[in-house]
Amino acid sequence: MHHATAAPAKAAAAWSIRALFVLPDWQRRGVGRALLTHLTDALRTLGYQSAILWTFRDNPAARAFYEAGGWKLDRHGDFDLHGPRPMSTPAVRYVRRLNAAP
Repeated sequence: MHHATAAPAKAAAAWSIRALFVLPDWQRRGVGRALLTHLTDALRTLGYQSAILWTFRDNPAARAFYEAGGWKLDRHGDFDLHGPRPMSTPAVRYVRRLNAAP
């Protein structure tokens, strides 16, 4: 149904969300929002002040989802994808202050 991984960023006050996706059959049902809300609430409880995440630049649905949840566009860059055919693809980074309402 969903997958999420997270890891601490270099700065102790920030957390980096590495991957978040919901299978197409479960999209637009509140699953992604519930997952992201639970994750950010847990990070806030642990004392983190902000979180960052990257998504593909050319994924308007994901970008609209994050922006509606209070995430702010922070910068542009590239994802380096590893595997049998490594590649780099345009991406954008979002940041969210965890002590502020979305």
